Amino acid sequence: MKSIVLSLSVFFLAGSFAFADGVSETAPKKSSVAFTGSIATGMLSDFNGNFKDGANSNSIGAYTNPTFNLTYKQKPLNVLFAYDLTAFGGQGFGSQNTDQAFGNNIYFEHEAFLRIIGTMTPKWKAAMTGYFWNHKGTGDQAGNETDVFFQPSIERKLNDKISVAAAYYYERDSHPDGLGLSVNSKALDSVKKETDTTEKLKDAINSGIETTSEYHTGKIIVTTALPGKTKLKTYVRAGKIFKNKGNDDAFTYRLNSDLTKSIGKNLSLFVRYRLNLNDNRIKNSTSWYNMGRVIADYTFTKNWGVHADNISVISQGTDAKTTFENLQYLGVTYSF
Repeated sequence: MKSIVLSLSVFFLAGSFAFADGVSETAPKKSSVAFTGSIATGMLSDFNGNFKDGANSNSIGAYTNPTFNLTYKQKPLNVLFAYDLTAFGGQGFGSQNTDQAFGNNIYFEHEAFLRIIGTMTPKWKAAMTGYFWNHKGTGDQAGNETDVFFQPSIERKLNDKISVAAAYYYERDSHPDGLGLSVNSKALDSVKKETDTTEKLKDAINSGIETTSEYHTGKIIVTTALPGKTKLKTYVRAGKIFKNKGNDDAFTYRLNSDLTKSIGKNLSLFVRYRLNLNDNRIKNSTSWYNMGRVIADYTFTKNWGVHADNISVISQGTDAKTTFENLQYLGVTYSF
């Protein structure tokens, strides 16, 4: 789920910030630096399974999500830095969930986001985006994960409604492949009892080495301003994934469309569709996933609001069952 979910507050600030044209010359002069933040809390539920056996690995509980944002706007530069922390604690259930106790369903996620945009001419912009994400849980340590990416890009404004950008996207994802040295030591002990130890020894050693994936891809991004305070941002991405284990290098392709819309002064909507395809030509296998996401934010006052977020994913590989995941957030937000 790490590559599917990006912090809501970070995403919306980054999205609106990317298309800011600066302060009008007739407007009162404002400070170039601004600090904002929010705290959200509520219920989070996560249902996982496959279409044959149903939702058999699930969790439900409470989350807390403080976010802090620092912006700097002074032509020709726009800079955004955001930090986001999500803390979750809940109960696991389902026949395939081996960590059902509350103590094994606690995790913390740290996110940091940096975007720098430079306006070169009225029609040309250059940008650099960087992102860090870390997941640390109390249960199965194989679920811990760290992800970083950076994306340099250049954008041209074609007219008042359409802009096109080209970008290079690099990402590195890493996570442990097991429960740590204790598991690795047990694996090595078992090898001593085997007569044919070459492959088993290799597997035992690999069990103590983290799994890493590196993405080298190119992106084309088209942003369109639609009537009624609506924006559509679509990108295609293609490249290759390099993995350190299992001959799992693959070509990767993605189509992604994001629609944002403001309704009145109080309601904002975000809708996403994504299709991702990985083609492993060494193993002659293909895996894919479809994702849909809907986010709604409604503000009651300047500071208080309600937040709802639903993410649905259907995925399949050539040698695996069709699986699904449904993640839901429902909470109250205080902004300052």
